[in-house]
Amino acid sequence: MNAVEIEEAVSKLVEDAFNAVEFPYAFLEAFGNKTATLQRLRNAGKNSTNKTDVTGNGVQAVLQRNNIHMATCSGGGPDAVADLLKRLTDSPATSKHKAKFALATDGHTVHAECLNSEEPPLVCEFKELADHFGYFLELAGISTVRQIRENAFDIKATGRLNRLYVELLRNNPDWDGDERREELNHFFARLIFCFFAEDTGIFNGNALFTETVRQMSDPSGENTDFVLAEVFRAMDVPTKARDAAKLRPWAGQFPYVNGGLFGSNGSQIRKGDWFIVDGQKALVAETGDWFTPEHGERDRRLRVIFDNGTESDLLLRSLRRALNKDENSRRIVPPQPDLEEDFSDLGPLFSNVMEDGDCESGAIYVARSLSDNPFVQENRELLHKIGLTTGDPEKRVSNAKKETTYLFAAVELVAVYRLANINCKAFESLLHKFLARARIDLALADRFGGKVQPREWFLVPLSVVEEVVERIKDGSISDYLFDVESARIKRRGA
Repeated sequence: MNAVEIEEAVSKLVEDAFNAVEFPYAFLEAFGNKTATLQRLRNAGKNSTNKTDVTGNGVQAVLQRNNIHMATCSGGGPDAVADLLKRLTDSPATSKHKAKFALATDGHTVHAECLNSEEPPLVCEFKELADHFGYFLELAGISTVRQIRENAFDIKATGRLNRLYVELLRNNPDWDGDERREELNHFFARLIFCFFAEDTGIFNGNALFTETVRQMSDPSGENTDFVLAEVFRAMDVPTKARDAAKLRPWAGQFPYVNGGLFGSNGSQIRKGDWFIVDGQKALVAETGDWFTPEHGERDRRLRVIFDNGTESDLLLRSLRRALNKDENSRRIVPPQPDLEEDFSDLGPLFSNVMEDGDCESGAIYVARSLSDNPFVQENRELLHKIGLTTGDPEKRVSNAKKETTYLFAAVELVAVYRLANINCKAFESLLHKFLARARIDLALADRFGGKVQPREWFLVPLSVVEEVVERIKDGSISDYLFDVESARIKRRGA
């Protein structure tokens, strides 16, 4: 079972009526134990694999070797549950059979402990157990959220991060693998620091990080990645360099954090990446398998080729430390294809088979702003926002007055193009890419007095948008280009 499946199983377990006798077996089943394994635990006498030595009136205990010792009690409140946990942790059988966890509950309160570990004990309401499923992931042999578990400074943050982790994997299943795990862990390490800094007063202001992300993000969440990126960028800029960095006022509230946690140099290192480090160009020619040292973090061996002809079998963590240590280190970004010429990277748009990124129903919508801004009023017939929604376009724009992306003003829909069995994101990206030269840079004052620049507004006639959509649909778009001076689509070479 993967983490998403475990979270769903634990959520269902706590939603159902509590059964003190069945809970230990249901809990183990939620973490991937097979029916045959559970049956052997249920057996009595010599045929049982249940090694518990904890008994008592109203107590149901199960000890699975090398895994967990848990027990339920019929009542007594939190004090009784705490006492039951102590009996489990002090039990000779717990030590003899090398249990990793101890857990006690009465169906109202849960007390648990990760044994032989520096992690703090877990205490929560029974109904909140699903928020803390990550605490027990080792029961399923999963260590993918190690950054969350080992760096969780408070239980509240851990619960929020577990939920976020599950939702990210549910919506991006390709992230649940070795290639993306390092990036995911790095992202969560940043979030953990921000929650910790917020709770301990390192950040000035009440709930500065949470409130900044909430207030600066559109309700749809479509620009949250930009907000987080700006906040993280601010925390990588030393005080003396802040004026030159042109930080947005709402991001500039966050202090500089040394150590490279918010740096961009080493957060993602993949095969084919180029860097400048210690004055030399370095190519990551090969990447080895991931491994976890006995007393360390996940790592992998890299084959790195330098421009002086030398090679090195560096560990990924060693290269990352070198990049963070060298103030002049850089990632070398390859040249991007010309906006007008290359549409090949967008992938197939239409297919008879639904694939990742396809939407069964969705819409590209075109909206005009009803803002009283002089520039907008002067160009109202030409200025259009081109957006994508998988819901109702009318509902999507209903809250436009409060959203940055709509220039903090009401809008009217002037065109809607329904899509089906199509890669919606690719369609939108191709449309934006083709009209890139008509994109305008609007700068508006946000609620903090800073400047925001929505990116989906184009100075282009509606008739041109309609023609581009049709050209994309019939596959002829690569034969045309957009001429800014005439504001028309022209055949290439004409």
